[in-house]
Parts: sequence; structure tokens; C-alpha cells
Amino acid sequence: MNFDKIMKVGFETEQLKTKNKRITFDGHRVRVGASDVAGCPRKTAYQLINEDKTTLSEYFRMRKGNVAEGVVEGNLREAGVQFEKQGEYLGEGIFDFILVHPDILINLGILEYMDIQDNDIKKDLMQDVKDGYKYVLIELKTTNNLPSEPHDYWVKQSSLQAEYIAREKDIDISEIKIVVYAMELNDGLTKQFDIEYDAEATTLIQEDALQLAEFMEEYIRYANMEVEEMQVTINDVNRNVGPLCSICKFAPECIGGSEVVQLPKELEDIAVYVKNFKAEEKNVKKSQDELRKFMLQSGAKRAEGSDAEVMITGGKKSEVVDETKLTKEEILELAEKHPDIIKFDSKKLNTLAKKFDFLDKKKTEKVSPIRMRIM
Repeated sequence: MNFDKIMKVGFETEQLKTKNKRITFDGHRVRVGASDVAGCPRKTAYQLINEDKTTLSEYFRMRKGNVAEGVVEGNLREAGVQFEKQGEYLGEGIFDFILVHPDILINLGILEYMDIQDNDIKKDLMQDVKDGYKYVLIELKTTNNLPSEPHDYWVKQSSLQAEYIAREKDIDISEIKIVVYAMELNDGLTKQFDIEYDAEATTLIQEDALQLAEFMEEYIRYANMEVEEMQVTINDVNRNVGPLCSICKFAPECIGGSEVVQLPKELEDIAVYVKNFKAEEKNVKKSQDELRKFMLQSGAKRAEGSDAEVMITGGKKSEVVDETKLTKEEILELAEKHPDIIKFDSKKLNTLAKKFDFLDKKKTEKVSPIRMRIM
């Protein structure tokens, strides 16, 4: 039995059902979710046309979010907090094909009917009511690293959700408290971000959705052989160059090796930090050398100060074989009896390959190490 095969077929079958539901929607050719465009709309376009290339590990990583959602929902029920799970809210006008599914929506208007036993939870929710909120929108995110600030696409997605909810509930957007609850599952770390509604972000995400929908409709026509050639290509779909590119398998195809891209602000901050750290590291090394010289010169093994102490170890003498003193005959004898101790000079081997045919036939592909310079 190949259990991996069973898992992959199961994922693919479920994915196909979800995909079919996504594409046809109330007379529209396509529908687009907030999550499809909040991160990077072009990535969604790539996924649509390359869905058969999804690996088993990628399927499992995608499912992590569902597992975390189930845990959160179970804990809310245990605490007695009533909520709406994955409700459906639509855009309007030309954006009526956009559908959002908020993870958790708590109606504070029915707070008195909730069976909440914990006084601290009651106080927190009652304080939200006093602050003028009628609903609490909670978007759940799983991440490998908890950021210090919410990602831009988290703000865009939750802002769009809040806008659609406010319109549906006929309330002001300020009456919805927006929260992103991020979870790092490996170590069980969490972080809550209170999000301020961003009207500009909702405009941008809806424009991206229009581009993506146009591409999806054209791709469906092409896949159904209604057109011989696509007039709208994947390059017509907006892309968001940022932290997600580091984990996107389509990045090499999307960005390309020769293109110069604008470094996103959050990544620029990281580059500046690393650049400054490198400079500081050089200064630290010089300072360490000064301390080491002092310790060696004084012969002391330990020195104490009011806020720090320095210890020095090592310096013991021992006898080792000097390989430069070995004769050719001795080296050949060692190579015959103990071949595992022989190390080849790869540069010389490549040079000798021109002279020895058997070496030339032993060649294999080697990728040079990736190095990065920050200037």
C-alpha cells in the first residue's frame, strides 16, 4: 500500500470539488475570494493553471490552517462564546463576484444570551460594547514566524471583510472591531493584532480581483477550447512582490533572474538591519581580538570586571601527523589501505579531465553556492 498516494488523491479530489464550486457562481463565470487576492493575485492565477503540480507536502501545509481553525472554534464553544463561522458576504455593483468568508464573527448584541462562565471573558466583551463595537471580526492566520506588525495582506483581507459585513448588517464600519489572531503552531506561539480599517486597501484588493477574474474567465474559455489563444495572460494579473515571494514556488517564473524589482518596505527594513549588523559584527570582531591579545599577553585564563568577565580556553599542545612530510610512496600505500582518508582537489580534477578520458566521463552537474550581498 502506498499511503502517500492515498493522501494525495484524497487532497486532489477535495480540491477539485472546491475548485468547481468556486468557478461557477449565480450566473457569473467566476467568483473570487478575498484570500485569493489579498496576498498575491498572480500567485492564485498560477495555482489555477498549475494545480496538478501541487505536492503532498504543500497540501498538508495548506491544511494546517484548517486544523488551527478547528481548535479555535472548539475553544470558543467551550468558553460559551457564540459566533458565526465562515459566513458569506458579497461585494456590490461591479464587485458582486467577490465573496468573503470571515473566519469568526461575534455578535455582541446577543452577549447577554451567551453562556459565558468566565468573568474575565465577560468583562472583555462588555468593554468592547462600551467602546462602541457591535461585532468582533476575527481573522485566523497560521505562520512560521510571528511578525512584529501585521502583514499588509492581512490588513487588506480583514478590511475588505469588515466593509462587506458592515454593508450587509447596515452598520458603520467603526462598529466592527477587527482582529487578526496569528498562530505559530510548531511552538504554540500566538499574537493578536488589532487592525485599523484601511479604505485604500479595500480599493486595491477589489481592483486586483477584477484583473484576476478577467484572467480566470479567459482561462476557462481557453480550457474549454472556446478560444484558440488567450488574449488575457497571467502577466496581466497584478503581483505583490514581498515576503510571500520567499515561499512561493512560482517566484522564479514570475519575477525572473534578470529583472530588477522594487524591494518591499518591510524587506528593505530587514536588509538595512542586516547591513548594519554586518558592520557592527566587524567592530565586535576587532574588539574580541583586543580582548584576546590582552588575555594571551597577560597569561591569565580569566579576567573580571564590574559588568562582565572574560575567560580563555584552549592553547593545549598535542602531536599530529604533518601530511606535507608524507612521501608519494607513503601516500599511495595509505590510499590503497585506507581510501576514506584521501581528499581530492576538485579544481585539479577538472583540469586533469581534459587529459584523462575516464575523468571526463565522471562529470556531473554542480550548482555554485548562492551568495547574497547587501550594499
